[in-house]
Amino acid sequence: MSKIKKMNKELEAILGREPTIHEQVDMLILATIRDRAYELQMAYSVSPSETYKEQYEHAVRCLKEIQSRNPEIFAPNDSEGEGDEEM
Repeated sequence: MSKIKKMNKELEAILGREPTIHEQVDMLILATIRDRAYELQMAYSVSPSETYKEQYEHAVRCLKEIQSRNPEIFAPNDSEGEGDEEM
């Protein structure tokens, strides 16, 4: 099964309905930003710099924005805690 089909099935299970195209796109964007945040976190741990820190903080803000505009997917009791890690 493709990753997108798997993501859509997971979203459908969470939402109890088919996800909208906007929700699907947000989840794809979120996955990319989350990967970038992990890369920046690793880069900062190897070579601490203000640039890495600022970019990481920006990525976390973007993650939170996506989560806040999709409250049905990211309920307050969401246990994944994406973006909660601090440098």
